[in-house]
Amino acid sequence: MLKTIRDGTQDDAFEKALFAIENDRENVLGAMDNYLRFFTRNLERFRIREFEGHIDDAIVETLDAFLPMRDQCIRLLVAAARYDPNVRWIVTVHRFIERLIHYTNPPHNQRKRIEYGLDNFSFILHELFLYAIAILLKFERLEHAAYMLSNKYYVTQGLDHGFLSAFDDIHKHMGSLVQRNERLGLGLEALRASMLRERCVGTEVTLNDLMQADFTIFLRAELRNFPEYSRWWPELLMFLREVGGSFEMYVRAGTKSYFDQLRLVVGINEAKDLQQLIDSYKDETRKAPRGMQPRTIAKLVGYEFLLSTTTS
Repeated sequence: MLKTIRDGTQDDAFEKALFAIENDRENVLGAMDNYLRFFTRNLERFRIREFEGHIDDAIVETLDAFLPMRDQCIRLLVAAARYDPNVRWIVTVHRFIERLIHYTNPPHNQRKRIEYGLDNFSFILHELFLYAIAILLKFERLEHAAYMLSNKYYVTQGLDHGFLSAFDDIHKHMGSLVQRNERLGLGLEALRASMLRERCVGTEVTLNDLMQADFTIFLRAELRNFPEYSRWWPELLMFLREVGGSFEMYVRAGTKSYFDQLRLVVGINEAKDLQQLIDSYKDETRKAPRGMQPRTIAKLVGYEFLLSTTTS
């Protein structure tokens, strides 16, 4: 069994970064970058090179062992969003996500490839990106959430080839979890979503925060790719029954000043830019994701109220 991984050097870097953030020190950027580089290097410890039994067991085992590292990273991002209103570190976090993406591709010198052997890194990438956006939205750093969604990510491939990838490529299919659901007869509608929900403990980020972020990323992706479907699958929308009415940030967008910030995140100029997408779900010419009814998008963004308020 994997043991919880602790690294004194990474822990030291965390404490220094947290101190710099909370005390508004000039070295915030360097301290955060130093910590996040330690973090990504230590991910190598979770690489699956060999295993006994079933690959999905190995995937879940590494993800369980990763939780303390994840919580530490989330704690730092929460502190940064809370104490640094200028979000000077947003480029650092963007580059951090790029380094996480690197782990979802096979190493160029790896001779033997394990089927689904990188699924744990795909889960980690998706989970941390979701938390990063959720934190930025929670603390109303909307301009910086927009930065994370509008700027592409540099992906390395092999030794000398790289390309730019959009944010919706961060959500990657995990065949190991499909296999696990079937093998164990779990009968879960979405094992990945259930895992994300179960792991949503131990931090200030709530399930509702994550759902709001998941929906917002999905909405931006759908608008960006319309009339084609986006590659961002909103895992957590299957729990929509637990959300009463709209998400908080969309209710607040009923004021023009807040809407002017929200529209940057969603990628629109005015509320009516949502109309075509909303209509396609209402008349069911567009298939809604699991957990969504045809009118769900209009309800979640409070579209009618938003439209009347921002145009009055």
